[in-house]
Amino acid sequence: MHLVFVAGWMRSGTTVLAELLGSSPGALAVGELATMWMALERDDLCSCGQSVRSCPVWSVVAAEVAEIHDIGPGRATSYAKFDGELHAVLRMKRLPGLRRLRRSTPDRMPSDVGRITAVMQTVLRVVTDVSECDVIVDSSKRPTALVVFGLIPGVELTPIHLVRDPRAVAYSESRHRQWAGVEAHLAPPGRGALLSAVNWIVTTILCHRVGRRFPGYRLLRYERLTTQPTETMAAVTGGLGLAPPQFVAPDAVQLAPSHVVNGNPSRFGGRLRKISADERWRTDLPARERVTVGVLTAPVRLAVKLLAR
Repeated sequence: MHLVFVAGWMRSGTTVLAELLGSSPGALAVGELATMWMALERDDLCSCGQSVRSCPVWSVVAAEVAEIHDIGPGRATSYAKFDGELHAVLRMKRLPGLRRLRRSTPDRMPSDVGRITAVMQTVLRVVTDVSECDVIVDSSKRPTALVVFGLIPGVELTPIHLVRDPRAVAYSESRHRQWAGVEAHLAPPGRGALLSAVNWIVTTILCHRVGRRFPGYRLLRYERLTTQPTETMAAVTGGLGLAPPQFVAPDAVQLAPSHVVNGNPSRFGGRLRKISADERWRTDLPARERVTVGVLTAPVRLAVKLLAR
């Protein structure tokens, strides 16, 4: 099983990149596997238009997980309880210990980590079988999920680390957006510029340090993806052994059907998607915040420019 893991901080275009990758022949975008359990608990909408528990992919996943691991409604472990177990493992304070674990020595793996990897192995196996896709694209983003998913038996994991200018991220995070027809709890919350900058710095550094230990790791700038989408996707998919998605114009792509749970509500949009950079932060982000975020993040931004490809 081949899992492409899209890493990075929120509001960085990870959902769009995942759907672009999932539109390559033989690939499927599934959204954020790290947060899929609450989507099952609430029976949220899948990007295919059906509720998660009625979706032709996730309904089979739910049945298998219930049968093998006793997780689900009326089972020993509810979806919400398992979500709590998963997020206890994915807490940032556990990252140093998680990084010391190796798939080749399962006897040294903590029992809670072993349970998570066993359940997620079932999820990936079922998604691969039902979709008949060789490559599954996950956009769980966080570095701890990257480490834990890399421990899943039988999974070849390739991280694609997407980084966006932190001033653009701060502007995007400052706005609590709402999409037509999308329930309020599915829309990402707003956040202050200073906190956004700190989170961007920490996440960018950790995703790079964790990601580069995996074969095929690629650090990619959002600005390159959105200004040169066809060339960029040809390079990224070529490195994964995939054909690029179907571009109908230099800046427009025909997205393939997906089964994305969680992530940016833009996943509910039309399948013909225009790819363009959102530069509103240059004029709409207050000057004080723009300068503060720029100064704080300058060293990491420079490193990203030097290392990205």
